[in-house]
Order: sequence, then C-alpha cells, then structure tokens
Amino acid sequence: GLGTGHQQQRGGRRHRQHDAEADVDLGQDRVLSQRGQRLKLALPFGSSPVDRPSVTRFRVEAVSVPQGYPPLRPDDFTISKPVSRNVVFLQSDQDVSAPNVKLSLAVIDDHGQPTNFDLWVRLHYVYPYPHVDEVIPLMAEGKILPYLDIPFQHAAPNVLRAMRRPAAQAKTLDRIHKWREICPDLAIRSTFIVGFPGETEADFEELLAWLEEAKLDRVGCFRFEPVDGATANALPDAVPQEVKEQRWHRLMQAQQAISARKLRQKVGSRIKVIVDESAGRTAKGRSMADAPEIDGAVHIESRLPIRAGDIVTVRVDRADAYDLFGQVA
Repeated sequence: GLGTGHQQQRGGRRHRQHDAEADVDLGQDRVLSQRGQRLKLALPFGSSPVDRPSVTRFRVEAVSVPQGYPPLRPDDFTISKPVSRNVVFLQSDQDVSAPNVKLSLAVIDDHGQPTNFDLWVRLHYVYPYPHVDEVIPLMAEGKILPYLDIPFQHAAPNVLRAMRRPAAQAKTLDRIHKWREICPDLAIRSTFIVGFPGETEADFEELLAWLEEAKLDRVGCFRFEPVDGATANALPDAVPQEVKEQRWHRLMQAQQAISARKLRQKVGSRIKVIVDESAGRTAKGRSMADAPEIDGAVHIESRLPIRAGDIVTVRVDRADAYDLFGQVA
C-alpha cells in the first residue's frame, strides 16, 4: 500500500520502514484523462534520514490492463529523474483507453536496485466524470493521496455552455458533499476563468455563491484572454478588461477567506508533512493537501534536525490564509 510507512524509536534516532514497491491503480481512463490525453501522476517521495540512498529514478515494474484492451508496456510510461521539492512526474507516452490500469512501481538506487521509500501518489487534472466516484474510496483507504485537482472552470450554466463544458454544477456540489462523506480529509483544488465572453454580473455572482458552498481547499483563477485560433475569440459580448480585473480580485479575495477558515480548522491537529527544504531544526514542507509548486506550505520547527525528503508528523499550532505552522510531534 501507499503511505503506510511508520516510525520506530531506536537509540533516540528516527527510523522508518517503507514499501519498496507500490501497486498504483489508476482507475478508469476517463477519471484521469480525456480521450486523446496522457495520464499524469506526481509522485512525491520521502526517505529515511539514516543511510539515505542516492536515488536516480523510479521504475515501472509491470503494467496490467483488462483483457480485450490494447496492452501497455512498462516502457510506455516516462518517469522523470527526481527534481526539486522531492517530486518526480510519471506520464504515459501514448493514449490510455483501458480502464483499471495498474502499475507496479519501484524506486531505484544508483546501482539499479530497488530501495525503500514511501510514495505519495497525487492525481492531477482530473475531469469530473462519474468515474471519479470510484477513486474516492481508494483515497479513504490511503492508497492514493486524498487530493483532487479538478478544473471546474465556472459555475454559471450560461458560461459553461459557452465553454462547451457540462453545465450541472448543482449536481457537482452534491457529489463533492458525498466525496467528503466518504473521505473527510479530501482536499480539492480547482481553477476558474473569469471574464469569459458573455459572462454577466449575475453569472459571476453565481460563481461566487458556488465557491462559498463548495468550500474548495485551493483555487487558481485566470482572466480570459483570446488565444490564436480559439473558437471563443468569435463569441459576442466580450467582457471589458477592467471588469475582468475586478472580478479576478473579488474571486481571489472570497477564496482567501474560505481558505483561511479551512486552515484554521486544522489548528491543534496532527498531520503528515513531507519536508522540501530544511535548515536543520526549521524546515518547510507540504501536507497531503498541498501539491508541489502550486499549493501552500507547512512551516516546521523541530527539537531534532530534519532533512529534505523526511516525512514527519507535525502538530499544527497556527494558520494563515495559505500556510500552516507547527512543530514535529
């Protein structure tokens, strides 16, 4: 399983036991990608602070797909070398149409041998098809990080139809509530566009109301800009630039308040944190709810030195609008 490493105290130093391999069930193809897209996973990892191996790469050991679907080989998947912030990226090199694809992953040292690491598997850019419902129990079981990155884009039916996207955000709210009932720790990130041609003030107010109801954990927002060759360029009722700017600021201010409330609820709790940067007894890392580069951070203090790559338990002492602050428990 994933994320099942545990700590033991031996002679005052912290040791961890880790899974050398992990079977990753990618679920239905439409959970992770539209047809014509590649699957993509971010794989943050943590290592033991003792006898740290020098890791050069991950390896896909095996791929299994149901009978009747085109076969996939391990070398159909590209895994980058570890990059900054302890993250590698895995993606398919061809379109994946088979449901229930399973990968067996191993972490390889400089000698080409599997080594022991904890894997955090995080799904990115997931389309909100009904099949997503089947992934949530895997998150509740700890097999995949309880994190969904879903580009909802808007909430007003008029705007969604103009974007040629499903216009059923009320049903999406119901699904979000059900997901959280199954997996209370679920963190949801999304992106939205303001100022799409034809977006009225009423449409924008509907988006704000939807956000208040959805209570998403992380939100990015873009101002609509024409792109060469895009069909949206020909749509009528362009939104003035100053209105786009005002709506962007209003949305980000509203989401900042939502984020601050959600993070305050974590004060007093204990969470797992992967350390990205360390200065000995102070460090910065990410919780399971934080993707690298785009989400918040956890600022850590520790009585003992900690190293980049460690996964530690942190007691949260305080929070601001985007980050958490705490001490190693």
